[in-house]
Amino acid sequence: MPSHNQTLKHQESIHCLLNERSSLSIQEISEMLHVSSSTVRRNVAAMVTMYPNIKRTHGGVSINAFVSNRNQRSDLVSPSLIARAAHKVKNGQTIYLDSGKTALSLAKVLCHMNINIITIDMNIAFFLKDYNQCQTTLIGGVVSNNCEFTTGNVALNQLEHYIFDIAFISTNCFDLVHGVTAPHAINAKTKQLVMNNTNENYLIAEGSKFNKFSFYPVADLIDFEGVITDHSIPKKTIDMLVSNGVLIV
Repeated sequence: MPSHNQTLKHQESIHCLLNERSSLSIQEISEMLHVSSSTVRRNVAAMVTMYPNIKRTHGGVSINAFVSNRNQRSDLVSPSLIARAAHKVKNGQTIYLDSGKTALSLAKVLCHMNINIITIDMNIAFFLKDYNQCQTTLIGGVVSNNCEFTTGNVALNQLEHYIFDIAFISTNCFDLVHGVTAPHAINAKTKQLVMNNTNENYLIAEGSKFNKFSFYPVADLIDFEGVITDHSIPKKTIDMLVSNGVLIV
């Protein structure tokens, strides 16, 4: 049986192959990765449950690169990132999921667990409504144009009443100097309130968001129990973050 790390590497490799070819047979993947067909089938089955763009085909698997739903875009979140985040969660916990496609991808893995999920993201709540294993609460508030999450004072007032075991905070901007930043003051305040009411805070962000900063500070990177990101950040940069006290999960 492959180790947990081997499984993550296999899934990332399958993802890369699909981005190049869009459709592959189980046998082709098996030969390319030098693993058994049964291993490929297990990894494909796990990936299909996480990502709606990845579909089983007769004897293989495919990826849909062109879909209209913004949450099913071809720029899928790294399976390794999601798996490392999900590994932090235990049954019975109360979890906060921030907004965005990374948080949505994580929800698609956590949906089978016996946990309480609190979120401001409407897409996450809509996805989780079909899963009875976890209890889902959508925080109310203002819905702005082109946004699919709730915000404002109503959201803040509701969030004040929760204590979270783990919060997964997402962002479009983070760097070593400014930490995590947000484009709007209310967004920053929401993240700060959640972090203050949480036992363990983790930043979940793709490497493409690194070395970007916005107007309103949220938190320093060392304020998180860990930063969970993908492998697109160069090792030299990772080493620099670690040397400055940032824990990379």
